[in-house]
Amino acid sequence: MTARISFAGPATIERLRRNLTAYQKQGAVATVLTTARVGTSGWAYTHWKGPFYPSKMASHKFLDFYARHFNTVEVDGSFYRLPTPAALKEWYRTVPKGFIFALKASRYLTHMKKLKEAKEPLHRFLRCADKLHEKLGPLLVQLPPYWKINIERLKEFLALLPNGYRFTIEFRDRSWVTPEVLDLLSQHRVAFCIYELAGHLSPLHVTCDFVYVRLHGPEKPTPENTALTPSRRGRGRFPIGARKVNRSISISTTIRWDMPLKMPPIWRPV
Repeated sequence: MTARISFAGPATIERLRRNLTAYQKQGAVATVLTTARVGTSGWAYTHWKGPFYPSKMASHKFLDFYARHFNTVEVDGSFYRLPTPAALKEWYRTVPKGFIFALKASRYLTHMKKLKEAKEPLHRFLRCADKLHEKLGPLLVQLPPYWKINIERLKEFLALLPNGYRFTIEFRDRSWVTPEVLDLLSQHRVAFCIYELAGHLSPLHVTCDFVYVRLHGPEKPTPENTALTPSRRGRGRFPIGARKVNRSISISTTIRWDMPLKMPPIWRPV
């Protein structure tokens, strides 16, 4: 992990490592960190030509090149529009064995419906995800900023989640981080998504058998990404930046740890 720590952000990784070590001491598992995957949020960025992709590389070759350097990627585009079966088939064919895709749930489900009447859009999303077969990794559900806690809505949504998938939920409003919410996540084996954005690090809660970390960057707030921070929009929210800050390999990072499935009751860092 040493080489990857500097890539992903030393402070974040070290704090998370300490919390997982403490979790281990409670008798959770013999070995906590068994697999680590590091990737970016998307790969189809033409302005990566030169800094990452060869300057004359055609865009349809990006994924193949990307998969030679990383073993996972988060598909951010599925938030805006679900990929077609043909696209999913091509992605599956392009990447090697052992590569996994983390798929982000549609904004129709999370931001427009706010998890209300979620059965049909959830099933539509899962039908899409299933086409990645064994190369499907965690499914990210990102809730909108400034949407206050709705515990009944969350309970209804979690009850719909089928077995056989790994879900992680990213809460962008501080009101959601309560013992009741964390207990619900633990009961349904859903990961609390840890994220760092514009100099802010969310709580480092561990609620199931894997940890999902999103490092959006930049490391510190800038005039371009402070439009929606608490100083401008009131208290009680996690700072969030401009929508397009996660467009650099060095700051758009997804880290995923796998842990054995046998877990004790939820542990929370102090």
